[in-house]
Amino acid sequence: DLRLRLPAGFEGLEPRLRKEIGARLTRGSVAVQLTVTQPAGQTRFRINTEALQQILELMRELDGQIDAEPPRLDGLLALRGVLEATEEIDNPVQRQSNEEAIFTGFKTALGSLTEMRRSEGAALAEVVAARLDQITDLIQKARRNASLQPDTLRKRLRQMVTELLEASPALPEDRLAMEAVLLIQRSDATE
Repeated sequence: DLRLRLPAGFEGLEPRLRKEIGARLTRGSVAVQLTVTQPAGQTRFRINTEALQQILELMRELDGQIDAEPPRLDGLLALRGVLEATEEIDNPVQRQSNEEAIFTGFKTALGSLTEMRRSEGAALAEVVAARLDQITDLIQKARRNASLQPDTLRKRLRQMVTELLEASPALPEDRLAMEAVLLIQRSDATE
């Protein structure tokens, strides 16, 4: 699952980023977000005239239906998508240099991610191996105990049959046999 959020003007990086991620990762969820901060005084704004025209058209459609004051200019400019900050790099060499620096930083971050996943996987493998060893030990102990069980099981079965017959002398034999089978099944350590 791959999600990329790039600012306006950096959309051209997306295919390269996707390709790099695909080459290094085969599963998982990856979210990439690029935030670019311009030095003070270099940010330029522009009005998205298409968005503004749509809003003005909607206002004309609602005119007379809603009793409200007309919006002020500052309110219109505050609407999402009307006023946009743009990165104005007229120099193609500078733009290419910026994109290469971003891509190099991205490859470094992706390398760190894959290394972290590798070390985390190795640590998890150790934990799983230790748990498997514990399970193997418990199975061996259960098997050793199971060899001691037949005598104990016979005594316990006799005691339970005696108790059942005393409590209900008319207990059907098939019911008694069924209870014995259930007891034996529950007592089997290999189960």
